[in-house]
Amino acid sequence: MDSHKADRASCKKAWIAIVTALSCFLFYVLACVVSTPSWSPDCTKIAILVTPPGNEPDKFAIFTYDIATGERVLLDEVKADGLLSTPAWSPDGTWIAYYRVEPNAPAEIPPSDPNSALPRKQQASTKIGDDAGQSGSPEAGRLLSEENKMLPSVMFEFIEEFVKEKKETDLFDMKLMLIRPDGSGKKTLHTAAWVGKRGDEATLAFIIRPVWSKDCKRLFYVRGFEEHTYVGSIDISTGKTYAHLLTSAGISAVSPDGKWIASFLEDGTLVTARVDGSMCKYFRLDVEVEDDYLFFCGGGGLFWSLDSQHVFVVGKESTMHAVDIASGQTEQYADPDANNTAYYTVSSGGDKLYYLAGSEANEDGSPQGVLSLRYMNLRDRHTGTVFVLPQIPELSGGGDGGIFSISPNGKIVLLRTSIQDEHDITKSVLIFCDGKTQKTVETDRWLLKPLYSDSDLIFEEKLIGKWRGTDGEMFVAERGQGRTYKFTMIEEDQEHHSVANLVRLRDTMFMGVFFDESLLLEKDSSGSHLLPDIFIKIDQIEPKLLLQTMEYDEVARMQEKENGLPAQGPLEADYTFEGVRVQP
Repeated sequence: MDSHKADRASCKKAWIAIVTALSCFLFYVLACVVSTPSWSPDCTKIAILVTPPGNEPDKFAIFTYDIATGERVLLDEVKADGLLSTPAWSPDGTWIAYYRVEPNAPAEIPPSDPNSALPRKQQASTKIGDDAGQSGSPEAGRLLSEENKMLPSVMFEFIEEFVKEKKETDLFDMKLMLIRPDGSGKKTLHTAAWVGKRGDEATLAFIIRPVWSKDCKRLFYVRGFEEHTYVGSIDISTGKTYAHLLTSAGISAVSPDGKWIASFLEDGTLVTARVDGSMCKYFRLDVEVEDDYLFFCGGGGLFWSLDSQHVFVVGKESTMHAVDIASGQTEQYADPDANNTAYYTVSSGGDKLYYLAGSEANEDGSPQGVLSLRYMNLRDRHTGTVFVLPQIPELSGGGDGGIFSISPNGKIVLLRTSIQDEHDITKSVLIFCDGKTQKTVETDRWLLKPLYSDSDLIFEEKLIGKWRGTDGEMFVAERGQGRTYKFTMIEEDQEHHSVANLVRLRDTMFMGVFFDESLLLEKDSSGSHLLPDIFIKIDQIEPKLLLQTMEYDEVARMQEKENGLPAQGPLEADYTFEGVRVQP
């Protein structure tokens, strides 16, 4: 096949995969890459939720990551049955907000408060329900603790019914947390009950995140009561909380002037409400809203204009529309030089829109326009190209899709995806591209804790040599740099090369195996050189070499047990390798 045609075909397939991923639940399957990052105001760092591969994560951790230096800071983590949400970096860069659910900690209805009652709804120019916000029972008032600004009566009726019938529905506390980007100053800003099925809350981690007002004085959050969800807010200085509007999308957007909040109802209706509760408007749009896009693009499908007069909505097939909140008129915005656009990001100043654009390669085979970062000036609709992305082989070479994010300064495109290495191991990665260079960072190792230190490393000369296994496979161990080993496993004429450290954990000897040698040799403050991909337990070297492969978590669990690791020696085990020496 002609090389130019092959390049065009592969690039086109990559773009088709990207666009297709916007309209399906592929991201749900890849739980480890669903969550979009939050960029620091200067776009030099990201705050990111990391989970193990798979669609039922049993661990959540939030990190900040310095793109230039590679340094990362663990902000918070929870294990099985707990939850951390996607983080949100404050516009002034001083705080990171997120949700936290404690493991195995169901909530209880708060104790009686004589002053607690469902507050009366303030009168608004657009009425929702004449009876909304009647006093209600104290129990319902304790569940809905915010001062009601604009919630309709159906919300209170549901809560009253829930309390009256004492439905067998899980109730758990959703904590709104704040922490400094360096990991200091962690505190619980607000705790509220979430009514829903225990186990379903994991989806919250990938769909919702707190939303900051531009002046950083108010933080907006989401509360759920089974099928009903509404947006609330907290005044950070006073701790006063408010309930603003119903939502079905789980996301919201705050206007730059801080006076309006926008979200969607289940039927695609756009709802905007004054933060002070004085007005609420509903817009039945001609635009068909893509729910999956809203969920999985971190709110990139709903944002405000710089003057707070228009709400931009991304519809199906990634079409973009501006809704005038005064007149209700809708106008489509389109890039005349791009056939496919996706992943919209508002610039730091609010006057530009960045997005990815894709088209086929030119007839001469040049890659221009295959996949590019473009912008639109929202004042005059002038468009242009920031840079063309290099082809990302992971998309067409074993990856399972992913999700893009664009830095608000328009200089970096980040892809979260999963790839398979030469050992057929699926890994979660971040791929950064600035138009000139491309950097790939693995994140699964971030969740590991070192099980040994540099002082625990040993070297055993007897391990060096060549062994033939009972099934004809070969194991070759050689001396590497310092106290490291290089070894090769030869099976059915296929060679697998790795590097390893030798360590003794209590009375058991292990090889800590790294598939990427650079991770073992390049020491960093996070201790990556002490976090192997797998462990190989050495039960015996002479007269037979007996090796047993063990997963990292398996070794960690064994260390936590009271009796510790099993003693070294020939045991009845399903050995990965069992062989005799054939060459010193």
